[in-house]
Amino acid sequence: VVSDCDTSVIVGTETTFKQFVTTKQCYKSLLPHPQCNIQNSKCGFILKVTPVSREETGKFNIELTTDDKDYPADLHCHRDVISSANMHLVIENYYNNGKWF
Repeated sequence: VVSDCDTSVIVGTETTFKQFVTTKQCYKSLLPHPQCNIQNSKCGFILKVTPVSREETGKFNIELTTDDKDYPADLHCHRDVISSANMHLVIENYYNNGKWF
């Protein structure tokens, strides 16, 4: 579990697969709520990623955080919609010019 991931520095939603599994990062995903009327903040969620290390190859972890203190002022989470119980993560790789992304 990533407990010291700085959620004020969120990298976004796109990365390379190598960076995703080897770098401790927080990723945000926007998910508009149809009944939200908050003007100065977007709906979404944050995933905290614990990377693979050579010493501990089995420690890779992805955590959905719904704690308000982890969210920057311009992003909020609707816990009535977002939960890990109904979430599936899809990692899409693609090959281009001899490289995997």
